[in-house]
Amino acid sequence: MSRCLSSLRRVPVRVSSAIILVMVIVLSSLTSSAFGARIAYVKSAPPKVSPAKMASIKVAAQSSQGAGSQGQRIWLAEPQSLQVTHVPAAGVQNLLAPAGPDFVASQPQPLSMINGDFDGDGIEDLAVGYATPGGGAIVLHRGNLDAFAPQSQESWIAIGQGRFPQPFLAEAQVVNVPIRPDFIAVGNFSSQASLDLVVASRNGNTLYVLAGDGQGNFAAPQGFSVSGGITALAAGQFGNRSNSTRLMIGVRQQGTFSLWVLGKSLGGLKALATYPLGAPATTIAFGDFGDSGPDAAILAGGQVSLLHSSSMQLETLSLPVSASAMTLGWFIFDRNPDIQIALLTSDGSIHIAAHNEFDPRPRTNDEMRAIRQAVLSGEPNPLVPRRLVATNGWRIVESIPSVAPFSPGQ
Repeated sequence: MSRCLSSLRRVPVRVSSAIILVMVIVLSSLTSSAFGARIAYVKSAPPKVSPAKMASIKVAAQSSQGAGSQGQRIWLAEPQSLQVTHVPAAGVQNLLAPAGPDFVASQPQPLSMINGDFDGDGIEDLAVGYATPGGGAIVLHRGNLDAFAPQSQESWIAIGQGRFPQPFLAEAQVVNVPIRPDFIAVGNFSSQASLDLVVASRNGNTLYVLAGDGQGNFAAPQGFSVSGGITALAAGQFGNRSNSTRLMIGVRQQGTFSLWVLGKSLGGLKALATYPLGAPATTIAFGDFGDSGPDAAILAGGQVSLLHSSSMQLETLSLPVSASAMTLGWFIFDRNPDIQIALLTSDGSIHIAAHNEFDPRPRTNDEMRAIRQAVLSGEPNPLVPRRLVATNGWRIVESIPSVAPFSPGQ
């Protein structure tokens, strides 16, 4: 070894550098062969590829069929743009083909929509409610696994050419229901541990549960009668129990209004609690308002009420606006990252409501360093307090003027 080193010292610098470069290339090739692939991180802008070179690359990609264990390659030459095209399956004209020409000819009217993984393949599906001359129908568009995780060699080659599979399978499943499905919700409301569908018509007095089998199929609708007209419907997690999926509906009955909380039982749906309301409920949403589990927000007569899962008490918020629509989220930075409520009024304005502890001050550099250190140490964020129920009330923290006013009922 010492003799080799001494002889290396007598080699000119240029030759020595060449020997080292050759050794690096040989080691790199061995590493590439050992792992079957080589990943290069390029910090500088990649060189442009001529059209002739790109054509030869595409030919090489097409001829890579039968590459065996080496897998498929997608060649991207930046900064060239990659055009994405969705290509339907051959011979399929539309997604409603399985319903037959009669369904398409009846001009079904779309009413409602919801998502869920109904066939258990890990890809979200879409359920769309339609009004038909005979009542209604639920059209299930199943998510295409091939669009998210290519399942065939042909898909890899097509993606390499910028032709991506459709996000949904070309054929849709249609389930007929006896009503207009103005409302549609998803949850586990039957004896099987899979997602079910619940549909209802506006001002109708019957809920229909379509029990799912976890493979994308649904049983015949089973009815559940309600003593009044249904004005709103939603399903979601409520509370901190493992079987805490709840179905909530707004009910109108002879000039009185109420909120019903339903859950599953051995015999189907069961009413768990009812709450009087001052006006018909129009929107129901689930969110974390600081309780031990998710709560529910109800919009009725322009006012927002919260149903707390820990106490099962209904709290009406005092806000200076009368809302036509409502949604939950986190819209404005707050040092106390509690949920916020976005409200749409009839003049088209949007108002953001937050708890009275709302604090929009930006973080200082010292605070950001403390947060980063906590993350690196695996400790909780020292500057984010634990979420608590807002005990000091709510207020409007920001209002956005309308862009296009609209009249009620539009």
